[in-house]
Amino acid sequence: MNHKPQNIIKLEEETPMMQQYISIKKEHPDSILFFRMGDFYEMFNEDAEVASQVLEIALTSRNKNKTNPTPMCGIPHHSSKSYIAKLIKSGKKVAICEQTEDAKLTKGLVKREVVRIVTPGTILDENLLDPKQNHFLVSICSNSKGWGFAALDITTGLFKVAEVYDENRESLLQDEIEKFDPKEIILSHNLVDQSNSARWLEERSDSIQFCEDWTFSYKESYKLLIDHFKTVSLEGFGCENMKLAISSAGALIRYLHKTQKSALEHISTINVFNIHSYMLMDQATIRSLELVKSSEGERKNSLLDILDLSQTAMGARRIREWILKPNIDIDLIRERLEQVDFFKNDLMLRQAIRDQLKSMNDLERLLGRISLSVCTPRDIISLKNSLSALPHLLKLLNQSKSSVLKTFTSKWDNLEKIHELIERKIIDDPPFTFKEGNFIKRGCDSELDRLKTIALDGKNWITQLEIKEKKRTGISVLKVGFNKIYGYYIEITKKNIDRVPVEYIRKQ
Repeated sequence: MNHKPQNIIKLEEETPMMQQYISIKKEHPDSILFFRMGDFYEMFNEDAEVASQVLEIALTSRNKNKTNPTPMCGIPHHSSKSYIAKLIKSGKKVAICEQTEDAKLTKGLVKREVVRIVTPGTILDENLLDPKQNHFLVSICSNSKGWGFAALDITTGLFKVAEVYDENRESLLQDEIEKFDPKEIILSHNLVDQSNSARWLEERSDSIQFCEDWTFSYKESYKLLIDHFKTVSLEGFGCENMKLAISSAGALIRYLHKTQKSALEHISTINVFNIHSYMLMDQATIRSLELVKSSEGERKNSLLDILDLSQTAMGARRIREWILKPNIDIDLIRERLEQVDFFKNDLMLRQAIRDQLKSMNDLERLLGRISLSVCTPRDIISLKNSLSALPHLLKLLNQSKSSVLKTFTSKWDNLEKIHELIERKIIDDPPFTFKEGNFIKRGCDSELDRLKTIALDGKNWITQLEIKEKKRTGISVLKVGFNKIYGYYIEITKKNIDRVPVEYIRKQ
């Protein structure tokens, strides 16, 4: 790979702001650093040169009079999503560096830190996601006997692990990778050295993210997982003795902690799956039968396109999984067929349930965005509106006494407390972002109500304050004024100086 010769940067010659930038950039050398400056994200040096080409924006420079001016470019922070999308599609990672304190309240340099790293496997923007397909990030490790496989969809919290020990384990692994269709694969350098001729490695080379070998340490991974799930062991998840799967899963969680800078609370369980519990189909079979893509490579006219009449994105993702992994457990097949037969024969109930599901948003991805603190006030209202359908769905399901529906109703939770909390606290038509404010209902907090009144009816509040202070002090000529030096102040004549309350602070 050819690199342009880079300017030699002498840190001591840079401004405090650029010293801060260079220090943060050193921690994220493989990412384009979006450095927040007021209402813009700025990029410098090689990041600016790369980003300006990919984003097709103007490349300028700082210190133009110097021998080696610093290349720079910038984008408005309010439209950053579309720019991030372009960079991710071009194979880049983006480290988002925000101002962590209010510049108006700070003397000197504002503190900044990276709050999130966006990678191909950790995209959360719904405009960049296929609602009908999981967005998997995969981690793989191996030893001389087998493979450990972990897959996680950060947008929904779905977390799956498996191990493969068959003689044809490499071809089975390749088939699993193709079925999960990961947007990013985490591997150790050691594994790549051992598998440099693997076909799956060559075909997915653009999506591979390398990590240090110690990241896959079984001991470290086990501890990380029990700390994350707050358990004393992994026995309850069914993977206690799956050392390779645990190593892969731990490396994946560590990678997400590094990039997302959050607790990942929506990842609440691990699902162990056995590839031999499903009908094994290689990629040639899946392609020739046009199960999820037609011969043109599109979803349209595939078996999935024909069968998927689901009303929710969650249902669409489940149908895709069922088609790619047909069950071979006869008892589970019979149970599912009985459920299908029941709904087939009860047209009225089936239609009533479908009507309720129409009003339901993608709960899995809504909860993912909320847990990762990248949601908007409108996401919270979408959650409330979706939860509104749950009591109606339960009532419809309980109309029938059929035992085939017990799978759905036995552990049902209407989540009424969450619905009531949102209903009580958040206005029905909130703004697009939290920064705009005015999304909390009145009556939730008296101090907040007082501050909102001041903000929305400032002049009247000032007038009322003046009347209140005149009455309290007995100074009829007291006035509330404003200037750029002191802000709002109370003006009192010298004649009434003896009546000034002790809590007043004299300025002039």
